[in-house]
Amino acid sequence: MVGWEGTGFAAAELLGLTALAIAQPIFDGLERSTYAFPTLKIDGYDFLILAVLLILGPPALLIAVELTAGLLSRAARGWVHLAWIGLLVALICWQAVALEGAGSALARIVIPMLGLAGSVVLYLRFEAARSLCRILGLAAPVLAGLFLFTAPIVNFTFAASPRIPKPEVGSRTPVVLIVLDELPLAGLLDSEAKIDARRFPHFAALQRQSDWFRNAVTVADSTEQAVPAILSGDLPDPDGVAIYTDHPENLFTLLGSSLPSEISESGTYLCPPQICTTHSALTDRLWPALGTGLSTANESFPFGLADGAARELNRRYPLDNAPDPQVRRFLDSIKAPPGGSLNAIHVVLPHDPWRYTPSGRTYPTGLLPLGLSVERWSRSPGYSIQGLQRMTLQLSYTDRVLGTLLQRLRRLGLYGGAMVAVVADHGAAFIPGQSRRLLSTANAGWILRVPLFVKLPGQRRGRTISRPVRTIDLLPTIADVLGIRIPWRVDGRSLLGPPSRAGLNTYVRHGKDVAHIPRATIERSFASAVARRNRLLGRGDIYTLGSSRAELRGQLRAADPIEVSVESPGGTRADPATGHYPSLLYGSILTPGVGDGQPLTAELDGRIVAVGQTVEGGTRFTVLVPPSAFRPGENRLQFFAP
Repeated sequence: MVGWEGTGFAAAELLGLTALAIAQPIFDGLERSTYAFPTLKIDGYDFLILAVLLILGPPALLIAVELTAGLLSRAARGWVHLAWIGLLVALICWQAVALEGAGSALARIVIPMLGLAGSVVLYLRFEAARSLCRILGLAAPVLAGLFLFTAPIVNFTFAASPRIPKPEVGSRTPVVLIVLDELPLAGLLDSEAKIDARRFPHFAALQRQSDWFRNAVTVADSTEQAVPAILSGDLPDPDGVAIYTDHPENLFTLLGSSLPSEISESGTYLCPPQICTTHSALTDRLWPALGTGLSTANESFPFGLADGAARELNRRYPLDNAPDPQVRRFLDSIKAPPGGSLNAIHVVLPHDPWRYTPSGRTYPTGLLPLGLSVERWSRSPGYSIQGLQRMTLQLSYTDRVLGTLLQRLRRLGLYGGAMVAVVADHGAAFIPGQSRRLLSTANAGWILRVPLFVKLPGQRRGRTISRPVRTIDLLPTIADVLGIRIPWRVDGRSLLGPPSRAGLNTYVRHGKDVAHIPRATIERSFASAVARRNRLLGRGDIYTLGSSRAELRGQLRAADPIEVSVESPGGTRADPATGHYPSLLYGSILTPGVGDGQPLTAELDGRIVAVGQTVEGGTRFTVLVPPSAFRPGENRLQFFAP
């Protein structure tokens, strides 16, 4: 390790080991996080910079510490170098044991320690071991190349700019497209399978002035496939990613080069830079991407180190897909020029995290809904019931946002003569023990049946159309209304033409494979979903699961309170100054003998405010309380199980 040659050998050894122990797990995490990249509008050169930082950054930091130690003595530098070698080998051993859940907790400690000690001994005693470490330096560029030039990252790197079609658009009809996210049609319907006008007045008003295709289905259960399918008119590719280089032929490239356009995307990057300019700084793209990759790769690093770093990066550089600022920006920039125009927004509402009340006030919540593990609901029914409850509250807020968007169109004079389409990319399911998002025969009615409203230019009277249609039929319909020919072949059929005779039973299942689910199965599942939604929520207050407070008060006359321990952050303390209202309450039940799925009535300072359920065998509870029920400061919470 003397002189430049020795420093070069030391750097080569650290380069290879850090590439294996640090860079490669993060590369894997990034490859599993492609859903985040379209939101960041990240491109190939960004990935090249990120790969260089991950390959060269860790060894540069370690060699800098080593050289600093060398200022004290050559021996100190040697011991630091040995420590790096041992720790990196120990980390590789830890990953080998821990990643697949193999081995006991003791093995996860003992094997890395043996790897540390063994690597130090071998390095000191054998030149072959030292030579092997130096040869491993060649792994760094190989790993970087594999990351950049294999799927799925290769879909983002150095892709050629697509050819932008320029059809002649003679129509002066404005087009307005609103794509909502993770909205099951069953969540909108009352017990008569009509739009619930009391809870969702703006959806109901739209239905009265547009064509409601009540039997519309999506063709995929994830945004990455479902939104490109809507915008391209094509059935999705299971291996596709939601960027313009993978889907160059879409609504934005069809109309955006010919019409004044305002396009707002979330979770996709389908509008190319030639049409939609982006102005984000490099750091605002790289650090959120790195944070997402670290969070996904958390299991590859001990002590939650990756997750902690990811949280800090996400705090400083948040992934900008919050719906409120996006909607405000879109409202301020909607174009109403003479002649035709395109105004399109995809907003992540009512997609989780569910944190909005109907008024727009938010409450603290975690990243994932309670009772959800790997997108599957717990078998304790209380969790999925509360998920439906929270989604419905957020859907009421989504209804309010929809009303604001439509009112803006009216004020600009766009609404009457425009073609206005409102659609959801896919739904979400609320069945105990079943997946919330991954398509199956059990949840197909929740996932596949989505709202689809089309208001034609000049239309004032609504129609309910029962023929089966697909979301990929929307683009051909827009082209039909504008009188233009789509310069590529599409799988969808215009909703203004004769019904399609194509089978409607093929769906992409979360980007992995193709499912074939018969329409009859979807219809049975959908009928069950509508019935479950109305049975659980009724027509009353959502917080009390449809029950009236007078009815609940009568049930509690002879009931004794149940002792609980509140574990949710902030307890029951409300702070109007900061806007903190701990609406989502959960914790442990201390009173023995309470069963699983037992209804719980919550009293706050002596007032009945909510109904929840016991979960996890009656040992825990969760309840959602309206923010308006809290008084400033500490609130006294009691539960009863009548």
